[in-house]
Amino acid sequence: MATVMTAREHTLDKGKVHHQWDKSIPPAIEMESIAVEGSGYVDRYNKSEERFAREAGSWLSIRHGQGPSEILAAFRALLSGAQSPSTGVILHP
Repeated sequence: MATVMTAREHTLDKGKVHHQWDKSIPPAIEMESIAVEGSGYVDRYNKSEERFAREAGSWLSIRHGQGPSEILAAFRALLSGAQSPSTGVILHP
């Protein structure tokens, strides 16, 4: 049975894949963290996100691809372990 977390009108089912994100609804996990940890969570989160974005360029590369053949190749590379963890892949149909 999947765990369901609710924060206001947003329900996040941990067993379900979400293909789009409605940015007008607060993320359920963050809302729960704020409720537990207080408003300091937001400051810590923002500082961590800024540091990650600043430092990621030193080790993370992004590869773009398009079309079914590139999507399939990327999926196969991931399954086989050939996909480097230092390469992010952005694919479009």
